[in-house]
Amino acid sequence: LTKNIKAALDRGVNPHEIAVLTRNRSHAKSVLQALMDASIPAYADLAEDVLEEPITEKLLILLRAIHEYADDEALFRAFHLDVFGLSPYELYKLSQAASKKRKSLAELLASVSLMEEIGITQAARFHDLFTQLGHFYVLSHNESLNGVLHTIVRDSGFLRYMLKSKNPILVTAPIRALFDQVQTLDKDHLW
Repeated sequence: LTKNIKAALDRGVNPHEIAVLTRNRSHAKSVLQALMDASIPAYADLAEDVLEEPITEKLLILLRAIHEYADDEALFRAFHLDVFGLSPYELYKLSQAASKKRKSLAELLASVSLMEEIGITQAARFHDLFTQLGHFYVLSHNESLNGVLHTIVRDSGFLRYMLKSKNPILVTAPIRALFDQVQTLDKDHLW
């Protein structure tokens, strides 16, 4: 397949005129990977199960933490995402300290000095992310869904995380599909 496509491109066929149809989604992923391994630019519309993709699930965990701002369980799950590179051990220590001090996780995250007091070395990073989630929460009540989603993905580090992945085109496809769906909802005033 890749040899035939390369030959067609070498003959001057416009890449936009080349299409590969696959039997199912799993096969489409394999074909996309083979094309990318052969340095052939490709795009696959993999939107069918967009909410079941691991990258989308991570985004949904983040969105829940924004929607339920200051909810300890939602924060705990979001702060464990590898997107942010935070220490799970430090998050464990925060959780234990919150229980011991009878404070919420949110109360500790809101105070760099309280976190430093219990030995959290990444206190500033934890605090900055917590503060950023608060800004996203406010934004979510004042902007369009499409605009908010774009801002969250861009400013939270989520986009950078996806682009650093081994296969950024494949990883970003479900998020692009989600953006398309959200844009339709916004355009049709269904949200």
